Amino acid sequence: MDESTHRRTQARLKPLRMGSLKKKESRLKPIQSSPATALEINQLEAGMSILRTLSQVLIVEDSSMIRRSIMMKLKSVWNRFASIPTLPDLIEFDTVEQLLGETENLNTILPRSDLVITVDQNLDSQGGILRGEDLIKALIQGEFKGIIVSISGDDDTANIHRSLGADIILGKPLPKNEVILHKLEEACAIKNGLDFLPQQASSTDMLL
Repeated sequence: MDESTHRRTQARLKPLRMGSLKKKESRLKPIQSSPATALEINQLEAGMSILRTLSQVLIVEDSSMIRRSIMMKLKSVWNRFASIPTLPDLIEFDTVEQLLGETENLNTILPRSDLVITVDQNLDSQGGILRGEDLIKALIQGEFKGIIVSISGDDDTANIHRSLGADIILGKPLPKNEVILHKLEEACAIKNGLDFLPQQASSTDMLL
């Protein structure tokens, strides 16, 4: 190859190489984030420890298909993160009345901080008269120590449940595993008097 041919070849290759490098640099540029402080790490670890104490999830939903999807999602959440090795017992209820009948009018569950109760709003397809909001009112009035999770398909219901005191609001379909775990962690921390700020990285981020 003579010198002029060599120069022409280099001229063609140079912009291609530089462009390729710039694209790679833009793709690989690390995300800038502030390192977690020792206090934040301790709080996150405390939140995870609390999550490990959850022993049961009571699912109040009249649709068997949605109950199955909730159960599958929760199993996936727990199985996804090795630091929470034990899956809580998942117990299904078609209606609020069924829950009340099997828990002695809530008296046995109100003091339990190891429980999560998921609540739908309309439960009439299985003969239910009481609605999800009635259950949330009863739980709040009884000073329930566990976590109340509203799972509804519309914003109006979500707003009602939030105003009544539900700890977590989820929509249908359910969000990603990481979102659910983060919300559970936050709710558990708040219930146990820990500072948990939304802008802090959750232990979910630490596990990924």
